[in-house]
Amino acid sequence: METFGDRLESLRGPRTQKDFASILGLPINTYTNWVRGIREPSMNALINICTRLGVSADWLMGLDKASAPKV
Repeated sequence: METFGDRLESLRGPRTQKDFASILGLPINTYTNWVRGIREPSMNALINICTRLGVSADWLMGLDKASAPKV
């Protein structure tokens, strides 16, 4: 089963983690902590990610029957 971090990384594409974190308006250490499963995003951070990337929170959080984004 894919984790939040796995799904977030799948959206990063060829960009570096640092560049992608910047696109999301995050410090790199916050981004890497999420990807590693050390921390989870707040509700506001989750909304920000979904808005900026055009993905559903259901999919990003790994909920059943959530559809994948068209990347």
